[in-house]
Amino acid sequence: MRKMHQVKYSKLVHSGATQTELREQLVGGDATTITMCDPKNIKETESDAVRFRGMGFSVFMRSCTISESSGQE
Repeated sequence: MRKMHQVKYSKLVHSGATQTELREQLVGGDATTITMCDPKNIKETESDAVRFRGMGFSVFMRSCTISESSGQE
């Protein structure tokens, strides 16, 4: 298995990495803080989606990002 965390995600995509390898790359990095500015209506919708799924907002956002980045729907 390759050392995932030392390779950029875009290079993995172009190298023919498996879906598992791509997901491992996305979840294996260090944590960082981000700030998002969403309209109030979107925030309320996001909050409803999070409550419906029974997860925290950060987990929901990571899940969405991983699905989008790895080509899953």
